[in-house]
Amino acid sequence: MNHRSTAGGVDGGRIVIALGGVLVLVALFLDWYGGERGFGDSGITAWTAFELVDVILAVLALAAIAAALEPIARGTARLPESIGAACGPAALLIVIVSVINPPPIVQGLDVELKVGAWLALAGAAIMCAGALLALNRVSLVVTPRDDTSQTSRAQTPPPVRRGEETRAAETETRPLPPRD
Repeated sequence: MNHRSTAGGVDGGRIVIALGGVLVLVALFLDWYGGERGFGDSGITAWTAFELVDVILAVLALAAIAAALEPIARGTARLPESIGAACGPAALLIVIVSVINPPPIVQGLDVELKVGAWLALAGAAIMCAGALLALNRVSLVVTPRDDTSQTSRAQTPPPVRRGEETRAAETETRPLPPRD
């Protein structure tokens, strides 16, 4: 994955990875488990339910956000780009295991999954989708808005893409021979 943000474009995969990381971070503070016995109306957040999983998910989300946004902020990347791509699948695996096999604090109780668990699952899946976009080099081009009027924009010729000017100069145009 050798991507660089350009003056007019931003790597779309990096943005998606960062958004997924933010969702995972937010999910850690929301209720993951709730039920009728002992929890009341508040439920249990990831910080309360887990001993180490919550810290690992937070580190993965922060590493993914840092790896995704660093090249945009600095123009160059110091962190390996593979960090952002690897954090998504790792977070997704951890969240799936945590959903299937609840932590000891809620085992044996009649609990249900709350919005935090589902949001973490969605955020980790979005991080994985961003990694796929980054691997496939999908870019999002953002151009600044021009303050000129619509009439002056209509009079300007369309921009020439890189390489077209040389192809146009090399191509010779001749009239077709007359038909019999």
